[in-house]
Amino acid sequence: MKNICRPLLLVVLFSWCAQVTMAQTDKFLEILNRRGFYRPALQWLEDENHANGYLREMSDFSDQSLRKTLEYIEDELQDVQVILQAREEILGTKLVKKLDGKPKQKDLDEQDEILAKRFNESDRVKEAFERARKTQTLCHQLKAGITSELAHRTPKVMPQGALTRFFYSKGNGFAGYHHEVTLEKKEGKNILRVEERRMRYEPEEEAQPVYDVVVADSVMSRVRAMVEEGQLYDVGHSYMPDYMIMDASNWSMSFDFEGGDISSSGYASGPDHSDALGMILRYLTAVYEELKPKTP
Repeated sequence: MKNICRPLLLVVLFSWCAQVTMAQTDKFLEILNRRGFYRPALQWLEDENHANGYLREMSDFSDQSLRKTLEYIEDELQDVQVILQAREEILGTKLVKKLDGKPKQKDLDEQDEILAKRFNESDRVKEAFERARKTQTLCHQLKAGITSELAHRTPKVMPQGALTRFFYSKGNGFAGYHHEVTLEKKEGKNILRVEERRMRYEPEEEAQPVYDVVVADSVMSRVRAMVEEGQLYDVGHSYMPDYMIMDASNWSMSFDFEGGDISSSGYASGPDHSDALGMILRYLTAVYEELKPKTP
């Protein structure tokens, strides 16, 4: 039979010549072309510590974010299946079963011999196979944990009573900014404050003064209504991105009511119902700009 060679397009890791074209092996090599190696994209699948950390914290995550993570896990499993099926095509089903059980040294030697004949850097291929096996296990652990968590949850409800305090902050140390909005009932008055800090402003620029402005009860009532109508009471307590993101913004928000509270925070992700939060922030900023002292 004629040998068929498949060159890598982006990173030249392997030189592969096969006797026949094997569908899953072709897809496996495409994955290696795309990434240069196999590594799960979700940070929760990096290793057992990451997966267990997610399972410990998932009670703080919203229903929506849990379901989104499930979708990402299913996507990852597709790549895992491609790699593991390619492994069977390359090594043979019989040898794979031995390797997945209690392999003898001769089984390990046979695997090395087969891979060495087909790949210049066979250790990297073997690493991809082993990583896929571990990732598959972690995927199923996370799926089971998330599914169980969702099945045992009860719907969240809007806290009772009037709004007494709202606080929101967002900042990014790398970008050099921090933004805060505070609305609170204090000594019988409703106080609104909006603060924007730029830690890297030019020398000729000056930090804007911050004022406490008094607002009507209707402002408190309207914010409460926007929380309820926008279902902001349904947010998770914590948000983290499924994929590793560097130098993103941290944020936090809290609503205090006479009969309960809502609090949430996150990094580079969330919250759910962010449209409602955006409406509240734009509304309060407009009120603040209208009522703050005018500077010449």
